Amino acid sequence: MQQATQVNVNTAPDYSQLIKYDQMLRMANNANEANDYAVEMSNLGVSLYEQKKYLEAIDCFETAIRGYKYVQNRFIGTGVGASKTISYVWMGACYYELQDKGGFMKAASRARNGKLDRDSYYSLGSYYWGFGEADQAIDMFVTALKKDKYHKNSYDFLMAIYHDLDKTKEAKKLEKQYGKHVY
Repeated sequence: MQQATQVNVNTAPDYSQLIKYDQMLRMANNANEANDYAVEMSNLGVSLYEQKKYLEAIDCFETAIRGYKYVQNRFIGTGVGASKTISYVWMGACYYELQDKGGFMKAASRARNGKLDRDSYYSLGSYYWGFGEADQAIDMFVTALKKDKYHKNSYDFLMAIYHDLDKTKEAKKLEKQYGKHVY
């Protein structure tokens, strides 16, 4: 059995690892091995994102997501849903940087089907706002605050949106509901 190739996210990744990855995934004997490969590809995607190599990063996240799905389908009961969801959030970030609204909306929709943490909802909200999708941005920030009523960034962004849209009633309600927690 081949060992997983270790990815050092501090150095320039070898994009050819995608081909090796697919071969290793097919040979995985258990959920831990297959999941490790998927995590490595996700980490490689983050590294490429940080290097502003968004298309390559998207390929890595797609490969990681295929790996997580493989683990779910082949090894029943293995919980990898959160990792798959986070890969969709990162993929959405890549599409946002590329200003590909269609790609972002598809990735964000898939991410929203999973279980997200407050920071992921915050990130999606900021991207939705950047694409002019105010209602979806508001929904993401409200959800982030429901997850963590102390999340100041979500509160501040949501207050700014309400003020930009002249929704003073909503801003006052938000301030009454969460203002005491974040300040």
